[in-house]
Amino acid sequence: MKVLILGSGGREHTLAWKVAQSPLLKKLYIAPGNAGTLELGTNVDIGVEDFDAIRSFVIKENIDMVVVGPEAPLVKGIVDAGGRVMEVTEQRHSLEDVYLSLVREEEAA
Repeated sequence: MKVLILGSGGREHTLAWKVAQSPLLKKLYIAPGNAGTLELGTNVDIGVEDFDAIRSFVIKENIDMVVVGPEAPLVKGIVDAGGRVMEVTEQRHSLEDVYLSLVREEEAA
């Protein structure tokens, strides 16, 4: 899987650290990221509310999943901006859990 994590704080660093451990991961991008996330994946100079740039990046890089750390992009409609987007919640414990839930959704459709 190719994963894009949106955000630049400690939460996003922790998400990147955990996602980077998944055997399903092929490439990890963090937008905009920080010095710590740079050690775990590739930081991308895109703002978390720049939906056009996010959509273009998701298409260009063939991103399988977008993980949204901060609440602001969710409030402003990132889910409607395209791409596979998941909100960080307590119910999602691992990348594998998220992947399996996406597969189940696709099978049910």
